[in-house]
Amino acid sequence: MNKIFTLLSLITIGNTITAQTLLDETFNTYTLGAINGQNSYVSMVTAPNATEIVANGRNSTKGLKLAIAYPLSQPAGQNSVSTNKPGLNAAWLARNASNNVLNIEYDLYTGGNSLSSIVSGNITNLANSTTATSEAYGMLMVHGNKQLKGVTIINGTPTQISLGLNTADVSLPANTWVRIGYSYDKNTGTIRFKGPGFDKTIPATAGQDLMDGGFGATDIPGLPNFGGAEFIYDNILIYASSTSQLLHTNETTKTVRKLSISPNPATDILMISTKETLPKTAYIYDLSGIRSEINITNKSIPIKHLPAGTYILGLKTSTGFESIKFIKK
Repeated sequence: MNKIFTLLSLITIGNTITAQTLLDETFNTYTLGAINGQNSYVSMVTAPNATEIVANGRNSTKGLKLAIAYPLSQPAGQNSVSTNKPGLNAAWLARNASNNVLNIEYDLYTGGNSLSSIVSGNITNLANSTTATSEAYGMLMVHGNKQLKGVTIINGTPTQISLGLNTADVSLPANTWVRIGYSYDKNTGTIRFKGPGFDKTIPATAGQDLMDGGFGATDIPGLPNFGGAEFIYDNILIYASSTSQLLHTNETTKTVRKLSISPNPATDILMISTKETLPKTAYIYDLSGIRSEINITNKSIPIKHLPAGTYILGLKTSTGFESIKFIKK
């Protein structure tokens, strides 16, 4: 995975889903500090705590999350940092035969404006054991201008993909939590990127399987890295489904939901019914992927302030990340 992020330094930058969860990561059970070694995570970096678990701050008041920090000065010969979770290949190969779409989605905190050219994001490695071919796909954000790009790496050559209409670029709002994701359809070979202001599909090679993936950051040779850069990730969800179901626009990916909400539609208050231990904070996503936070009091969530429309309620529970669609009248 560190090799992949080194290659990237060449870039200039309705209904319940029946799906299988491959990775459901909220980080709530982790210990503050380096993630390397926690729950089998492997970090490929020599800088201390370059990939670590952090708590409050970053415009998020509750819960733990993953931070990828690219220092101002990296060790000689090293221009990337990354961390990955082993076991994704085995989980993918054990999926139901009909679930041939791989979905990867996560919350990203964009951070403040800066002069840094450091890029960070998620890269997934795919391979076909029959043809001995491999490719990699993902998304990266430039810390300085918040420009988000799709990425393909074919035959070792990285290529950036503009995610806006035609060849237009997409820039995310600063100091904002957003939910973004991409999917790969093994049957058709298509890659879909989705998030605030974009929903784009590109052709790829069919018949490939998930090998591994991870989060990381890299610099761009010849471009400035003033002050380093920090990227924050949360609520990482990787799952297999029969169709692309990015960003929970059809509610939750869990086959058995362990909570419900009422009333729905609602005007002022959402009530949560569950035996699970609830967090103190809920996440509210609009359908573009912009995330806001709101306190939970006695299993109730005030929503009177929200404009009328459709939203996704996200919760970090003791069994992982749960999400349910609701309508604000």
